[in-house]
Amino acid sequence: MVQSIHNKTTLLHDAYKDIMQIIKKTAASEIRTKEFVILAEVNKIQDKVYGGYVYIQSSADNESELQLVVPEEIASTLRVDHCYAFRGTFEVSASPTFGFFQLRVIDANFIGASMKVEAKKQAAQEIIEKGYLDKYKDDFSRLRGKSSCRVALVTSKHSQVVRDVHEVFRQHRGIQYELVPVKLNNASVIAEGITSAADRHYDVIMIVRGGGKEIDFAVFDDPRVVKAIHDSTTPIIVGIGHTDNNTFADKAADRSETTPSKAARFLVDVLDKPIHNYSKTSNQRRKYTAQTYGNAQNYSQTFRRSQAGSAVIYATLIVALIILAGVFFFTFVPKLFDSILKSI
Repeated sequence: MVQSIHNKTTLLHDAYKDIMQIIKKTAASEIRTKEFVILAEVNKIQDKVYGGYVYIQSSADNESELQLVVPEEIASTLRVDHCYAFRGTFEVSASPTFGFFQLRVIDANFIGASMKVEAKKQAAQEIIEKGYLDKYKDDFSRLRGKSSCRVALVTSKHSQVVRDVHEVFRQHRGIQYELVPVKLNNASVIAEGITSAADRHYDVIMIVRGGGKEIDFAVFDDPRVVKAIHDSTTPIIVGIGHTDNNTFADKAADRSETTPSKAARFLVDVLDKPIHNYSKTSNQRRKYTAQTYGNAQNYSQTFRRSQAGSAVIYATLIVALIILAGVFFFTFVPKLFDSILKSI
């Protein structure tokens, strides 16, 4: 029997705040006895000042978000997208938005430029030096008109894009796809998934994921993922994020589309294209060539015959001229001499 609930329901967010207030009262003194030095990158600095402190959003080495409570005079020296070593003590957070704990900063030392930028530079250098972007791009012509196509779908098994891709694939009955589940925040697992799919003789491998924060796509700039794409003998289509997302995985793949649905649509369109009848074209070309060659032969023979006829005519004319010259010489020249002598 289901009993009716008379007590007022509480939002989970508010429940967390109440629990954290209890923890704060009981464990605050013990937590503050230990100091930590945390390497973190500043993502956002709040404009407002609360009691001489500024709240700053940062990300630590494992990309976990960490809220910093920084004295105003120190906060004024910090810059977004720069990395610092923050020394301070942890305390229970007033809100679970950025985790259960926040770091109350005592001092901060500048380390360098953005960790993400530096990491991407190093990855780019390795990718370019090892030639992972030099892969020949498959033109997918061998898939045109195929009645069936086996596709390995490399993505998270919980991703919404699986359903989106499925809806597009339904437009071509011959497409059979199998999910190769990976963790989309783990470059090593994604690379292993691609390699595993390449070894199982699929017709196409598709790597897809939905939109997200820019940091979510960093795994697709990882040399391990790019190498797995480069080494695959099976053509790979990439469709990750939105229009403005562009990764090294996109550059290394045989085909890159801006969204998962467009990647699926590209494959359907390729399979729906009719096979070009090259044999018919070749026969027509051979027929045309033979006809042209035959015509050329006829023209050549006619020309040669006409040349031969012209030679005979020229020879006849020459002989006639010689005869006329002889008749003139032997007939009129003596008479001319006789008349000259008689006149003398």
